[in-house]
Amino acid sequence: MLKRIQKENISVSKKFVDKNDLYLADKKYVVFISPNASEIKDMKKKYGQEDFYIVADDINFYRHQASEFLKSKTITSCYTDKRFLGFVRILGDTVFVDTNKIKSKWAIVLCSADGKPFSSELNELELNFEQLDE
Repeated sequence: MLKRIQKENISVSKKFVDKNDLYLADKKYVVFISPNASEIKDMKKKYGQEDFYIVADDINFYRHQASEFLKSKTITSCYTDKRFLGFVRILGDTVFVDTNKIKSKWAIVLCSADGKPFSSELNELELNFEQLDE
């Protein structure tokens, strides 16, 4: 059985955000994050190309499953390899996330329209999705 995640502190102040490496998630509260080209290159070097591609193939499977789950809930999502995310909340303010604070380079960041953002592993989305309204 999956454990509910601890909502880690992945938010950062606007002053720490590099606007050149920012994805603004306006009206989209579920964002799939990915490693950027430099991070992929480092992973291939660290794990070897064959192992990297095995993991990437598994990741694509879980991403597809997560995407289908979100479609069933009529939730739109987006994908980015940007380091920073900005979520425009219902009151018009923006909360920022530093994806470097997230353990996995392939994960999902969720944020309710008035809540605090948190991350989820791809294979735990269904369980963690319930936390959007908490």
